[in-house]
Amino acid sequence: MKEALIQKNIDNHFKAIELCLGQGLRMPALILIYSAIDFMAWLGRPMSNVDVDRKQFISWTDRYVIGKGFSPCSATDLYSARCAHIHGNNFESNLTRTGQAQPVIYAWGNAAPNVLQTAADHLPVAKARVVHVETLFGAVKAGAAAFLVDAKADASRWELVLSRSEKLFDENPDLDLRVNAFHKLIGGR
Repeated sequence: MKEALIQKNIDNHFKAIELCLGQGLRMPALILIYSAIDFMAWLGRPMSNVDVDRKQFISWTDRYVIGKGFSPCSATDLYSARCAHIHGNNFESNLTRTGQAQPVIYAWGNAAPNVLQTAADHLPVAKARVVHVETLFGAVKAGAAAFLVDAKADASRWELVLSRSEKLFDENPDLDLRVNAFHKLIGGR
């Protein structure tokens, strides 16, 4: 049951990203992609960490996205892009302003990221890294699958991941119907 709830949450998250991409909503899709990394890092964080933070995001991304072959930028660049995009819907974060990360700009659909990267390399500003949105999504999806395989291979790690399922939301349409019926039964409007 716990494993099914974890998988359901992951699958629903990825379905939402696919819906956004299918409708050409790439910026909302990016928010969900970065949120997926946050979620996976939250599942995989050390027992001593109550919350996920920058370190876990970067560590998970290094291992399961960059380490699996996604190479247009670093995990720190992606963390910086996450902060910039989620908090300001732009490409600048504290990490880019202080030179600790390169700004990330996006290509999508049939756009060739290498063409945009060549153009970006000729700009007189900080060297931006070009990330293809759909490719990033594929890398995060593959990373999530690899994370689950790794976690299941280590009994204590898997038990820790499973214990975290107790805090997950469960979208349950059948339960919603029962709650609504009960509400009507007790005179709710």
